[in-house]
This record gives sequence, structure tokens and C-alpha cells, in this order.
Amino acid sequence: MTIGRLRGWLHWYRAGVRPRGDYRPSPVMGAPLRWFYFTLLRNLLRLSPRPVWRIPAVALACVRMVVDADTRRLVHALLPAVGIPATRLTYWRLLWGRCFWDEADLLLALQSERTTPAWARTQVRRDGTLPPQGAILVVPHQTLGRFGRLLLASEGVRLGGITGKPQNAAQVAQSDPTFHHLWRLSRILNDRTYPGGVFHRWEAGRKGLRLLREGGYLSIVADDFTLGGTAQLLLGREWWLPRGPVWFAQQSGKPIVPCMVIPERHGWRLWIGAPVAATPEAVIAALEACICQAPESWNRVLALAWLRHRVGEQ
Repeated sequence: MTIGRLRGWLHWYRAGVRPRGDYRPSPVMGAPLRWFYFTLLRNLLRLSPRPVWRIPAVALACVRMVVDADTRRLVHALLPAVGIPATRLTYWRLLWGRCFWDEADLLLALQSERTTPAWARTQVRRDGTLPPQGAILVVPHQTLGRFGRLLLASEGVRLGGITGKPQNAAQVAQSDPTFHHLWRLSRILNDRTYPGGVFHRWEAGRKGLRLLREGGYLSIVADDFTLGGTAQLLLGREWWLPRGPVWFAQQSGKPIVPCMVIPERHGWRLWIGAPVAATPEAVIAALEACICQAPESWNRVLALAWLRHRVGEQ
């Protein structure tokens, strides 16, 4: 392979991992990278009878460590923010963890048909118990967090979720091709994960409240800077805290419970924390506690937006 061709491949790869826009990076991939993941790699992974991800994730993470300058800058900022001493060892460990779990997340998404509730029970262990008769589950955006929710659904928990993304094929067809691919894959897992339903933000107040009053559990990604709310400090940087968790707790009388899926050597651990007060300060403290337990798996798009420390658009 010539040097020129190698540079071309690196350029194509960077087209998929570099953020677009000023403060809110986009997960949009370039056409060559979409073909690599969603056509070539997806078809190769189908040859295995069970999900395959560890070895491919190692190889792809090695490439990402070289070409993804944004993640390297993010790691420098995250180390002191989460209370980890900034040494060469901790820098490389966190950089590797972020690159590895980002790639693992996409590889397992490509195999959504085989990440079943039975598979989740073998890969994820629960650490903590849910309050009876319903709760608001506060989680940050994170890689592979869906498997913790899949475990809960496999145990008979009536779980619902909230999204701001399009939920019908007609709207998705008009979006970027990368999102179209990811949407089709996420639909497969959502049907298994959310027996209580996935509600668009415009209907979540009514349907989410009904789910909670019926004894169900509502999962809210509370670090979403597009949902409005009041400006708070998250890990020392300004952030919009959505009003949802506090509002649902006040209206339903159900507790707010922080949750986080933490990578381990042979799988993941679903950590379920103690209920917190229904105040913005308590919710932001719970989010910080979640992220500090596994900074390597905080969602890349949200983490880079945090790095730019700007308040999200309404």
C-alpha cells in the first residue's frame, strides 16, 4: 500500500469520526466509512452464530487512537473532571477505553438481531435493586447502556423511554444515511427493551406519567442538552439539565433512581443507585456520579459537546 493510499484511507476514516459543527458534533459518517461498517463489516459479522465484537473492536480502536484527535483532547479534559490523577498511564488507559468501547458499541449495534434478552442475561449482571411500583431511571448517554435496559426488560420490568428522534420511516428516510442505518438497528432492540413504549418528547409528559402511575419505570437520559431546562454545572462545565426527571417525580410521586452500565472484564455491570431528591442539584450530582464510575463509556457526541462547554440549543 502506498503512502498516498494510506493517507486517503485515514482521511475517509476521519470523515466519520471528526465532529461536524461548532459545539454539537455529529455522528454522521462519510460514504466510505458507512460502506465499511454497514455493508462490509455487517455482512462479515453475520457469518458468526453469536455476537462477535472483542477482537474487531481491538483492531478498530487501535486505528481510532491514531486518527481521532478529538477523543485525545477529550481525555485530557475528562481526567481531572472525574477526579482521576493525570498521568501517562491514566491518560492512555482512558484513551484506550473510550476508543475500544465506542467501536464495541457500533459493532454490537450491527448485530442487534442477536443481542437478545437471553444474551443480555449472560453478559450483564445487576448491582442494586429497583424500588417497587415504579421509578424514574436517570441515566447519561453512554455506549452499550442499552444492554442494562435490555436486562431489566428480560426480568419483566415494564420499562418505557423518551426520545427526540424521528420514530417513523418517512421522517427517517429524509435524514442522513448514517442515521437511517442506526435507526433501523435501534428499532430491533427497542422492541425488546421498552415493553412500556418509547415516547416522543412531545407526548412523553402524558404517556410517561401514565406509565409511572401504572407502576412502570421511565428511563430518561438526563444529560441531553436539547431538552431545555436550567443551566447547571456538570463536571465543572455549563450544561442544560432537562426538566423531565424532576417534573415526573413531582407529578407522579415516584423516586428518581440513577443507573449506569459499567464495563467489566467479562461483560458489564448494571449499577442501580439509591433514590435521590427531586431537585435539579440532586439530579446533576447523580449524573456526575454515574459518569465518574465509567468515564470511558460516556457517549462521545455528548462528551465532546461538554468539552466545548456551551449551552445547547432549545
